[in-house]
Amino acid sequence: MATRTAWNKEKSVGQKKPLSPNEIKSIKHILGNDNSLQGLRDLTLLSVAVDTMLRGCDLVKLTVDDITDHEGQVIHEFTLQQKKTGQGNTLALTPETRATVARWIDKTHKLERDYLFTRTRAKTSEPISTTAYLNLINAWVVLLNLDPQGYGTHSLRRTKAAYIYAKTKNIEAIRQLLGQKSIASTSAYLGIDQQEAMNVGRKFETVF
Repeated sequence: MATRTAWNKEKSVGQKKPLSPNEIKSIKHILGNDNSLQGLRDLTLLSVAVDTMLRGCDLVKLTVDDITDHEGQVIHEFTLQQKKTGQGNTLALTPETRATVARWIDKTHKLERDYLFTRTRAKTSEPISTTAYLNLINAWVVLLNLDPQGYGTHSLRRTKAAYIYAKTKNIEAIRQLLGQKSIASTSAYLGIDQQEAMNVGRKFETVF
């Protein structure tokens, strides 16, 4: 049987845009003013997603035990085995995120083996799906009057990475934070080579 080549192999299919720090702050402000259980869950989900830069499949499967110590306190750093690579990656949470996570766990009375992100409108112990996660992101960007077609689950994975690169240009540090295997993969993931080539081209726009 002939082997089929993936239609998108070696092709750029349009990367989803990262969000800016101000856009993240705006969404957090909106969610923080929502006093519902879902508002708190969504704020927790957004905060953890930005801090950890996890893929959606790993983010939605986080458990309370993954991010707490033996006393039930939310920890600053934790190691998680990534589904795609099978490798462990050390992740960190900011003090603000840890406080939000602690409020969510306390509010929902979650136990250590419970999934962290579950539905709020139905009694279930199952985690939210990656599709539900994508739908939430679409709803959040609409709140900012942005076109959801340009954003997706990788937007939150890229957000902090893109910001760090803009400030430091340290691609190796970003590779480690994302848990990727090579600098080439990280450059392609962030679209760095393509963007830098476009910037070079713009310098000569008035010549021709």
